[in-house]
Amino acid sequence: TRYLHEAVVELGEMLAAKLPDGLDVCMFVCTGTEANDLAMQIARHVSGNHGGVVTEASYHGNSDLVLKLSTDIYPPEDRPDWLAVIEPPNVYRGPFTREDEDAGEHYLEMARRELDALGARGHKPAALVIDTVWDSNGPLVAPAGYPKALCAEIRARGGLVIADEVQAGYCRTGTSWWGFEYYGFVPDIVTTGKPAGAGHPLAMVATTREIAEEFARKYSYFNTFGGNPVSAQVG
Repeated sequence: TRYLHEAVVELGEMLAAKLPDGLDVCMFVCTGTEANDLAMQIARHVSGNHGGVVTEASYHGNSDLVLKLSTDIYPPEDRPDWLAVIEPPNVYRGPFTREDEDAGEHYLEMARRELDALGARGHKPAALVIDTVWDSNGPLVAPAGYPKALCAEIRARGGLVIADEVQAGYCRTGTSWWGFEYYGFVPDIVTTGKPAGAGHPLAMVATTREIAEEFARKYSYFNTFGGNPVSAQVG
């Protein structure tokens, strides 16, 4: 960005104060698509891996990269071999329901199988992109412990966790500012979209200083209107 303005700094400080300790680097863009695209670029450069992991029927944007992550609209026959698509934790109408006390472990085992298949295709996960209300699926409430265990599985395989908070963020769960807080895990990257600007073109990518600096050493990113003072003031 080219903008040097107090409103941009103040917005970053305000959002960093709402995020868990360590997630204190904020990068502003214009849309949720741009935010998720940048988040995946960061994950790929920092992890050194290429694969993406999403749930079936998810939506994360419409750029060339994140459209491939949007299984809600991207047809199965066109999905790239670097993409692992896992079953959403639907305990209402899914294969394992709330009556099954081991539903979370069953969904986790299904995810492991898809991750193993991803590895067999020659790819390691760069990131899991997770919408913590699974809005395109319902929305859903996952079994207790499942999201945290899934994140641990991704990290064990060398990937990062991207929390897509376009739908879940800004207190929409009613109990916390961010959807991931409800499930007790801390992502490596957080993205927001249209709600961040209340209709004005504003979105955010937040991450740790370590990840941001590693990305900056390997790559550069520029966004003409990202972090412009007018949008920052609205935010």
